[in-house]
Amino acid sequence: MTIDRLKWTRVDKGEFRRLQRAVDRRFDCLERTTVNKAELERAIASLRTNLCGEIVTSAVETRRYVDATADRLASSLRDDIAASAVIVVLVRQPMRL
Repeated sequence: MTIDRLKWTRVDKGEFRRLQRAVDRRFDCLERTTVNKAELERAIASLRTNLCGEIVTSAVETRRYVDATADRLASSLRDDIAASAVIVVLVRQPMRL
């Protein structure tokens, strides 16, 4: 429920104002809070390290999948080519009665 809708429901106006001031104070406090740069830099470095590891792992898995798929496809194509070559040879040979 949004604050605008809450204003129009049957809520004690004094209670609503008190809650609204409390929320405003909390947001004001959050806005004044400064960031510890060293802690932020450590967090960013950690995220980058973890992300790089995940990218490498994903790349290895993707390469393995692509290689397996390419091998299956190559094998299937070889079989299809061999089968069609046998058919062509059989069709081109004259029939002997």
